[in-house]
Amino acid sequence: MKTAGTWIAAFLVCLCMGSCALMLTGTHQRMPIESKTPNAVVWLNGKPVDTAPCTVKLKRSFDTKPRLEIRKDGYITQKPELKVRFNEVASLNFLFPWNWLIDGYSGAAMRYNQIDTVVLK
Repeated sequence: MKTAGTWIAAFLVCLCMGSCALMLTGTHQRMPIESKTPNAVVWLNGKPVDTAPCTVKLKRSFDTKPRLEIRKDGYITQKPELKVRFNEVASLNFLFPWNWLIDGYSGAAMRYNQIDTVVLK
C-alpha cells in the first residue's frame, strides 16, 4: 500500500508542476516549406537552412517571431508571414491555472499556422 500511495503522490506532484502544452507539444514546431520553384533556398533568421521542399524547426516565442525567407537567384525573395494562434493543448491547463504561466513563458501556449506553397516570381 505504501508503494501505491507514493506513486499517487508522485503523479499528483507531476500533474501540478507540469504544464500541458509544454509537456505534450514542446517549445518548437516543425514547419513544412514547399516552393513551386525547384531548389529555392529556405533562410531562417538570416541563415540558409535547406532547399525547398523541406521541413524547418521553429522556436515558439511570444517575444520574437522566426523570420522565414525563400530565395533563388533571378527571383524576388518571398517572406511568408507566420501567423500566431492559440495552441489548443494549453486549454488542458484549466485544472491548474498557474500552468498558464509556464506555457506562456515557454511559448508552448501558441502555435504558428501552416504557410501556403511559396511561389517565387
